[in-house]
Amino acid sequence: MVASTRTASCVENGAHYMELPTFYGHTASGTFEGSCRDCGLVKRFPARYRRDQAARGRGHAASASPRLDVSTMLAVQHLPIGPDTVLDALSHDRRGSASGLERLAVQVDASPILVDRMQRGLECLGHLELHRDPHTRVATEWEMLPATLAQAGCDSFVLTGVRSRRLLAALGSAATAHGAAIERLSQEAAPARIQVSGINTDTAARLAEQVCATSGTALQLVEQTPHQLVAALRPLSELVVELPTLSMIGFRRCQRWDSDLARWAPAADASTPGVYQLIGGTTTYCMRDETDLANGTMRRGDARIVKHAAAKASGAPLPGYDPSTATLYLPLGADLPESYARVAVSCSGLLPEEDTAQRISCYREVPPDIADNLANLLVR
Repeated sequence: MVASTRTASCVENGAHYMELPTFYGHTASGTFEGSCRDCGLVKRFPARYRRDQAARGRGHAASASPRLDVSTMLAVQHLPIGPDTVLDALSHDRRGSASGLERLAVQVDASPILVDRMQRGLECLGHLELHRDPHTRVATEWEMLPATLAQAGCDSFVLTGVRSRRLLAALGSAATAHGAAIERLSQEAAPARIQVSGINTDTAARLAEQVCATSGTALQLVEQTPHQLVAALRPLSELVVELPTLSMIGFRRCQRWDSDLARWAPAADASTPGVYQLIGGTTTYCMRDETDLANGTMRRGDARIVKHAAAKASGAPLPGYDPSTATLYLPLGADLPESYARVAVSCSGLLPEEDTAQRISCYREVPPDIADNLANLLVR
């Protein structure tokens, strides 16, 4: 017996077995149809053999194949990816999902804490705006802000928003033409600060116009940035009132915020009024009062908002200020809420420095009136 030579179905190996009609010496059309034996796929084929195609095929086969000497090629260099590269990529895309921003951030540092710090840092520095879910406060989308010269001091301006090499080159040339100094200061987990100093607002306006004409990118000018931002802030009590009230969720373990020590303390449950960190599949921060306990609900919020709300309720606000160094400081892990931090950062264009020895976060170059306004808003 002769063994079967039938091949596997095209569904299995992707190769169609085309059955063609019998050729009787001539055809009435320029094409004919064939169908696959297994799946019924129909294809058209040319009915006549073309000599010019055959000639091209022979000529192509006879031509010499290209040769490449790989010894002359440069080796691929794997350059490190830093926060400035991330900002360059974001400036190219202009907007996107929060997950896309996270995928960029993990290429700088895969630590979840540093990824979160970079995302919040880009927002506090005024480079982008994060859109958050109103119930969970989790970032869902991001959008780059326009290129802006934001006035930080009386004669200093910080570049925020969209950034490109062409824009930076134009800014450097314009600064030199107007007698201004331009400084680049690297930061940890954040793009370098680009600061133009030694000019007043009128000169800064002319400088921005020149940069726009040279680079083709509109460069906005914002005067007295910290004062404009702090004037738009709402008291902390209004932010707390707007926290969404949700049904209480389950958790594996929980911690209660100790306002006296400014740190989390282990708790057996969340059955007493206070601020809690609920740890389960995800980490949730919430506030509970007597009404929430009676109704089985909680008010879910950002970790920073609920911590400052607990400090306000206890009568022990968290911020401190050193006028001799113009430094606003807070306990480590109890940073300012996003909108408040944006004001403090706009004073210098620098993210807060962490002093692990003293367990504090320090905002530099914060004027006394700005620090006083922030402290008052946090207790109102």
